Amino acid sequence: IPDTDYTESPIQLTSGDKVFLFTDGIVEAACGDEIYGEARLMEFLQENRGKAVPQLIDNLIDSVNTFTQSEHFEDDVCLVGLNVL
Repeated sequence: IPDTDYTESPIQLTSGDKVFLFTDGIVEAACGDEIYGEARLMEFLQENRGKAVPQLIDNLIDSVNTFTQSEHFEDDVCLVGLNVL
């Protein structure tokens, strides 16, 4: 995106950590005037941190679908989960 500033923030990852990359289609999924939001996403990830990445991704999609009361996303969605070995 032209003229956009990005900030680099190094973090230390250790074995067993999980990293999730996602597009705004997850956090901006809406039910009426309310969006799923980053806070709800973070809460979901904290509550499900012990699950394997594939199951966690499936459960997150189910959580968003339940929230929006739909099985179709209005926006494009990309979600990538990584296990740190």
